[in-house]
Amino acid sequence: MKMLKKLLFVSIATTGLLVACPNMDKHSGDAGNHGVKSAHKSPDGILGDLYENASFKQKREILQIEYDFRKAVKKQTEKFKEYREAVWFDIKNLQIDLEEAKYDRNSSKATAILHRIVKKKEELRKSKQDEKNLHYLLDEDRIKKINEVLKVK
Repeated sequence: MKMLKKLLFVSIATTGLLVACPNMDKHSGDAGNHGVKSAHKSPDGILGDLYENASFKQKREILQIEYDFRKAVKKQTEKFKEYREAVWFDIKNLQIDLEEAKYDRNSSKATAILHRIVKKKEELRKSKQDEKNLHYLLDEDRIKKINEVLKVK
């Protein structure tokens, strides 16, 4: 019982300290920055130290590359989204046709419609995969350009 009371006291004290000072660990890595923090965190795929040591001109170029990357991704994503919506619409129409074929008990027509639905679903899957591949290539190109700006090989 005594041990439980001690553990309870320790947990209450620790909780009190954590509540009183929630961001104690945020100041542990600021020794080299001399109190000056970058307004922009390092881009994904780029080491933070490389970005922090970059000149302001390089940081501006990197920011422009990031902006262009996001704009390109948004543009391409929109194209894929519009295409997938059109394919989705076709699938829904085919499903209505399938219901009609089942109602008419026309099994050959129903089978043909099912094959078309499967092909459309495969188009959707392929479109999603193509979008992921394109995003990967754009991201790879972005990192390559940033490394050129930072003169990293």
